[in-house]
Amino acid sequence: MSKIDEFNRAKDIYNRVKHNLYKATSRNEDGQNDPINDKGCLTIRYSGQHTPDWQDAILALHASHGYCGSFSCYSDMDEQTAKYMIKALNNNLRRIADEAIELARKDMEAARKAAKDEAELVLRETDAQESKP
Repeated sequence: MSKIDEFNRAKDIYNRVKHNLYKATSRNEDGQNDPINDKGCLTIRYSGQHTPDWQDAILALHASHGYCGSFSCYSDMDEQTAKYMIKALNNNLRRIADEAIELARKDMEAARKAAKDEAELVLRETDAQESKP
């Protein structure tokens, strides 16, 4: 394969990946918000664990889009799009890990505050009961 053939193949892949990810994020070919594409969806979801003796999480990449007035949705995930999504995720894993830690911290803090509020309410109620003759 000549270098021009390799370039043309890489260009085709780039255009396909860009097209897929723009559609999945409700953008038009110029990268601007596409209000007609109201079903753009790009998600990663947890699908379970691979084996009971090793704790790898199985994740699924999903990319799709659909248009106002239509119940149809169209898949925007293919092998090349998945390949580049995985590269991007791997290139940003430390930042993603730090954000995951921060999200868990915020959830912990919300749970701590709720527990504290509940404890204070119980103490107020028990104090009120004790002060009654």
